Amino acid sequence: MFVPPENQSPGTIYLCEVQFQKDEKLYERLFAESSLYFYRNSERFNDWQAVIIYPSRSIEQTKIYPHRTQLNGEQVHRIYLDELGNIRELPLELAVMQLTTVKEEQAPEEARYLLQRTQQEIPQTTNLKT
Repeated sequence: MFVPPENQSPGTIYLCEVQFQKDEKLYERLFAESSLYFYRNSERFNDWQAVIIYPSRSIEQTKIYPHRTQLNGEQVHRIYLDELGNIRELPLELAVMQLTTVKEEQAPEEARYLLQRTQQEIPQTTNLKT
C-alpha cells in the first residue's frame, strides 16, 4: 500500500499485489479489504488504484466474471511479467521483476546481464567526507 504524504491529503492510495501463487479468492479479498480501508480513511483519500503483478495469466484467479467491471475499468491494472517482452529490452526495473519468471537454466545468464547493466545505468554512490 502506497499512501500520499499526510500534507497532500486528500490523495490517491495505491495498492500493489504481487501474486505468484494461484489464489481463487484474490479479487474478493482485494476488493473487500481495499473498500473497507478506503471507507475507514475516506477523509484522507479521494481515489484508489490497484496494481496486480502476475508472472503469467495462468496464475490469475479463474473466476473473474463477477469482477469484470472493476477489472476492466480504470482503477485496476493487471501486469503479466511474461508478456512484457524481451528481458534485455525492458527498462531495468521491469527486467529485474521479469527475472523471477525466466527458466531456471536461463536465470544465471540473465542475472549476470542485468547486474552488468545495473552497474552501467545506475551511478555508483561514493562516500563523501565533509
